[in-house]
Order: sequence, then structure tokens, then C-alpha cells
Amino acid sequence: MEIANFIKERRSIRKFKPEPVPLEEIKEMLDVARYAPSACNIQGWRFIIVTDDNIKQQIFDNGGSIAVKNSPQSILFIYDNRTDNNEYQDYVQSACAAIQNFMIYAKSKNIGTCWINHLPTKRVMRKIFNLQSYYEPIAMVVFGYPETEPTAIPRKEDIEEMVAVNNSNFLPFKDRAKNLKSRTFLRKIYYLLPGFIKKRINNLIDKKFVKKFDN
Repeated sequence: MEIANFIKERRSIRKFKPEPVPLEEIKEMLDVARYAPSACNIQGWRFIIVTDDNIKQQIFDNGGSIAVKNSPQSILFIYDNRTDNNEYQDYVQSACAAIQNFMIYAKSKNIGTCWINHLPTKRVMRKIFNLQSYYEPIAMVVFGYPETEPTAIPRKEDIEEMVAVNNSNFLPFKDRAKNLKSRTFLRKIYYLLPGFIKKRINNLIDKKFVKKFDN
């Protein structure tokens, strides 16, 4: 299959078979991931493979996605945040390039993935994983063998609506900013809640407010 087809046919997967992907295979995928471009060739990636149910529960209890709790395995992608280019956050871009490599290569091996940034605050993530301050948690990727064949999800716009030449004559996004300020405020308030309160309301929040997908 050509690389374009791997990219187009990749889908976010949140439901996996219970059997784990072997550790050596995970390391192989991460080895491919680290061949992504990185700003100034720093190559500041670090990867934490998460299989411990207690750690998954801590992430969920502190505001993380239930997809992390329910997945057999996940990876926390980390990058060295010491940069003089905070304007464009080149460390985030470098980390995300590796994440994309990982997910595309996983697709080629019939392993499903889902990029997760519905996570606790970075301060909490550093505490859970005992990270030094210059290691920036960027995102988690849950992965495993898909439980079912994923549903195809069409693109929302035609490519002609997304491309401009020498000028930004784009049409506005539809409803993209609807209730954005209030949702941002509520998220900040949620993060400030004590842990014991988050534990009590997380299942309700997941049921009522978190978007659900078929895959």
C-alpha cells in the first residue's frame, strides 16, 4: 500500500483487543517515530510506555480521557522544552512530528492508535511520571489491536476551501468558536478542583460532556 493510502485510511481507534502489542514491536515503532524532523536537529524526544492500571487510573482521576484508562497500552510523548523559540514552540512541533510517524507506521502494522491531549495538567503529569521541569508532556497515544474494523470518517471540507496562494482569503470555520470562552473557563475551573472531587464527578463528565466516537 502506498504511503498516501496509509495516511488517508488511518483512523483514531479507542476500542482494542485485550492482548498487548509486544514490547519489542513498540520499540521498533518508536525507533521509526524518532526519525521525524526536529528543530535544529535537537532530537529531544522521550517516550514512556504505560501499561500499569494504577497509573492509568491516576490519569483518569485527575481529568484525563477514559480512553487512556481503558486502553491496554499507551505512550506519553515528551520533548525537551529548552528552546529560544517560544514564539513558535518548536519543541511541540518536533514532538508532534514523531507522533505522526508513530501512528502512520502503526497503521502499516495493523495496530490502531488514538492521539490524546485530554489529559491532566502538565504539572500533574510531571508528578505522576516523576519528570523534570524541562521535559514537556506533549500528548499520549493509546494503541493496540483494533477490536473492530474502523468506520470511515470523511473530511469536512474540500481541499479547495483549505488552500490559498499568497493571501489568506479563507472562508471562516463554521461554529468553531461557539461557546469557546465559557468552555475554556470551565476547563480551568475543573483543573483547579481537588483530586477527590474530580474522582467523584469524572464518570459523569465523561458521560455528559465528552464527545463519543464509534471507533
